[in-house]
Amino acid sequence: MAPRPTVVLLALLAAALLALLAGPGNADSSQDCCLKVPPPSWRFSQKMKDKLVDYRIQDPSMGCQLEAIVFITKKGRELCISPHAAWASGLKRKIDARNRRRQQPSARGSEDWQG
Repeated sequence: MAPRPTVVLLALLAAALLALLAGPGNADSSQDCCLKVPPPSWRFSQKMKDKLVDYRIQDPSMGCQLEAIVFITKKGRELCISPHAAWASGLKRKIDARNRRRQQPSARGSEDWQG
């Protein structure tokens, strides 16, 4: 006996729903998503900028609904900012430059050592 069309349709619908619920953003929920960002005109204070050590980009391909730049403080606090804020790209460059300087070995230290 052939299955009824409504049973087949319900089975396909259930499979599609399960695939949607187990999508890329829900399979690994170890990364939190920003749920809102301040308007692009909002700015960090200089004191807060000095506390920023890293950032990451959040976009819909990661399973999050909102595009954002997530700045990370020395204490691990995450601050969500609009990627459309003009000043945010300059702040990203400063953090990248600071992190590159920290990763480079000191040439002066190796010259002092003569074994």
